[in-house]
Amino acid sequence: MKAELRAWRELNSFDLGPDYSNLAEFRRKAQKIRDKVTANAWFLVQRNGRITSIALDPVTLVSQACKRPEYNGFSKFHVLCLHDVEREKFDARETRLLKAFHLDALLSIPLLSSTKEHLLLASLKIENRDLLMEVDVESLSSIQWQEKLKQRWFGLREESLNFRKFDIHTDQQKPRSLMMCLEVRSKNHKWHGSDRDEFVALAKTLNMSCEQFLEQKLDKPHPGTFIGSGKYAELIDTLNSQDFTHLLFNCDVPASLKRKITQETYMLVWDRTDLVLQIFLQHAGSEKAKLQVELARLEYHGDEEIRTAVENFDFDKGYDTYEQNYRLNIAKQKRDIINALKRCHQQEKTRQEMRSVTRPLSLSLIGYTNAGKSSLFNALFGSEVVGAANVLFKTLETTTRNINLNAHTQLVITDTVGFLKNMPKHLYEAFHSTLAEANLSTHLLILLDPVGVKIADQIDCIVESLAQIGRTDRDNWIFVLNKMDLLTKEQVNEILEQHQIPIAISCIQAESILSLKDELLQRISKTMLEASLVLSHADYSKIHQMKGIASLKQEPIYLPEGIQIELQYREEQKFRLEQVLGYPLP
Repeated sequence: MKAELRAWRELNSFDLGPDYSNLAEFRRKAQKIRDKVTANAWFLVQRNGRITSIALDPVTLVSQACKRPEYNGFSKFHVLCLHDVEREKFDARETRLLKAFHLDALLSIPLLSSTKEHLLLASLKIENRDLLMEVDVESLSSIQWQEKLKQRWFGLREESLNFRKFDIHTDQQKPRSLMMCLEVRSKNHKWHGSDRDEFVALAKTLNMSCEQFLEQKLDKPHPGTFIGSGKYAELIDTLNSQDFTHLLFNCDVPASLKRKITQETYMLVWDRTDLVLQIFLQHAGSEKAKLQVELARLEYHGDEEIRTAVENFDFDKGYDTYEQNYRLNIAKQKRDIINALKRCHQQEKTRQEMRSVTRPLSLSLIGYTNAGKSSLFNALFGSEVVGAANVLFKTLETTTRNINLNAHTQLVITDTVGFLKNMPKHLYEAFHSTLAEANLSTHLLILLDPVGVKIADQIDCIVESLAQIGRTDRDNWIFVLNKMDLLTKEQVNEILEQHQIPIAISCIQAESILSLKDELLQRISKTMLEASLVLSHADYSKIHQMKGIASLKQEPIYLPEGIQIELQYREEQKFRLEQVLGYPLP
């Protein structure tokens, strides 16, 4: 291949002329070289017609050239290739380069030995002074192409664009993904992946359309290609024949595989962790959430960023110093983020310590991602307190509010981040730090989604995660089936019976919310101690003090001999109540 590239480089700096007046001479020289070698070449051409770079592959050609400062914005370059067979279109890989680098055009020119005499021209459409991510392909004769150039075709296109300096206005192409679903069946290889339905839901959270699926079952990862040489060849052919924007793997794959596919197809390749990172990045709202996601990104992509930076290093000297400085810069970013997170954690710890002193009656909404926790949170308050949407990981930070279940019972309710099976390890700490709120709550409402991941898998995932933070008091857990409006009555009853779930609700039905409040009152009452007291009228003020600690089952009853109250309290509140009363509770 190196010998063939050296042969083609005889045409380096060849001047085609601003109007391609030297095209005939170029074709003659190219034909002589092509008679000696087996591979065609690709040429990067300036608007003045001078060839500046040559490669045997368009991705290599443009990727190397993109390091030039003049490539910012509209490139002022077009890519020329030679063909010796009849060609009616460019493949998807070539058009992706056209879109990614805003090239002036792609031009395919026939060799002298070709039976096809027409040139093939591809360019991005321009509409209303915007550069569209749509490709226009036309077939021209050499004379027609030269006439276009004489009429300043490149210059007129640029002048018709609405851009200032290098800020070109383009339409946004909707992401179209090819999904590669892998399943590794080896007991020696721990596979962390999503099934197809969950992975499609993850992709749709980023507004990605799932156009096509490829599947592969492996006993173990294959060396070199990971997925096997046959499936790898099929994957590359599919990517180069269709206009996808992303390739998604439903599990984590080696960075070397993603890099190899990108080099061959100029395709954006994401594995499962990449996808979840993008979702977290999109939905992170608070400073803490953004810091945690950025730290996870640096942990996962830091080494690859260093590799890419070093590979793109253009100078002969200072290579080692450049790599070392880049590593030090990444390490400094991590340290700065960790220090900022420590400050956030300290603020949270102070707030949690203040809450732990009184530890009021509280409830955390727990559930798998997209189970409807935020929708339920809003329904309980009758207004949109937190943003809710039918996407995964809409909530990435906790929200806490007070609510009155009845005239005498106040509850502190917290909305938490959703669970996910096999949470990527780089997001594990960020995810579990949000569960600290759940550990402070006296009760947990575990919301289950009947139309998502299997309910048994949801329960297993939630129970396992709660056990890891030391939450095993199942008497204080309240399981609730959500989205009953999407099921038949028979389906609801079957699920409730199979998984021993006490109640089913729908967040969009007001009567469901009332039923849930009644269920919460009953379940919470079962975990509380009760005491009936008669206070003297002189101790009236103590009632208000005790209401700040415990709950009253009903309004105080005023009798001639005193004030009768019915208290509900937890064991850990008993000492504080006795301090207020001045004597032991019965």
